[in-house]
Amino acid sequence: MAVMIVAGLFLTMFAYSANWPPLVVVESRSMQHADGESYIGIMDTGDLVLVKKAFSRADVVTYFEGRLTNYRSYGDFGDVIIYMKGGSDKQTPIIHRA
Repeated sequence: MAVMIVAGLFLTMFAYSANWPPLVVVESRSMQHADGESYIGIMDTGDLVLVKKAFSRADVVTYFEGRLTNYRSYGDFGDVIIYMKGGSDKQTPIIHRA
């Protein structure tokens, strides 16, 4: 029963995110706003992040566009993106503000 629940949870996350795997782990402190403090809505080292696929460039709000429209995510202007350095799935994904 537990296996079915976990499988159902992952299938639901995959259906929502259109991405596999639907989760990534934040491995560095580059997205944290303060060394010794954590805030709700901010990515900290060790957090699991649900990754939603962007189907086109229009789906991503850059930092500059976010400043103009006051759009914020994860504590600052613009979206946070995850990409594979050099397009290689053999390397650790990079999390960065667009």
